[in-house]
Amino acid sequence: MSRPKPPERLEATIVDAETDGFFLCVRFAPVRGTPAEIEDLIRLGPRGDLDAVHGVGRLLRILRSARIRAPRDPYALADAPHDAVSLIRRCRGARVCLHLRRRIRRGITVWTESGVDRIAGILDFGEDAEGLWIRRSGGQSLLRIPRTSLIRYSATSEKSPEVISVEVPSRSRLH
Repeated sequence: MSRPKPPERLEATIVDAETDGFFLCVRFAPVRGTPAEIEDLIRLGPRGDLDAVHGVGRLLRILRSARIRAPRDPYALADAPHDAVSLIRRCRGARVCLHLRRRIRRGITVWTESGVDRIAGILDFGEDAEGLWIRRSGGQSLLRIPRTSLIRYSATSEKSPEVISVEVPSRSRLH
């Protein structure tokens, strides 16, 4: 049994931020190497949710890297995402250390008698005597497409870096 590959460590600068639904989208530019830009979706709410606790921690480390004072109640930023964006925009140019892992997003396009469907977030798929079966992420039930209506299908996969954590670089690494 093989062990998972350890996360990659990359030094980057903060480029910009914007809101993306319930998330704060922060963009980073690696100091050297590729890709040109890395996006991190940071969830700030609801209060007490484990993903929100991790997200607020990331936000606080970004603010610390730029030496920007954190708000008294950082969890309140979930109710005012534009305030979080303005705080991150004040951090532009600050250096952070990102821990990344490679994320593979799989999808499938299915052509049937009733039209074309694009299904994202799939874990696995296959064909059997009855037709095409698709296992989706998020614990959803197995999706079945009967062979009588199936014309063809095409699978896709997209590789991208996923930010696991954000750290303030050590003083010895600051330039």
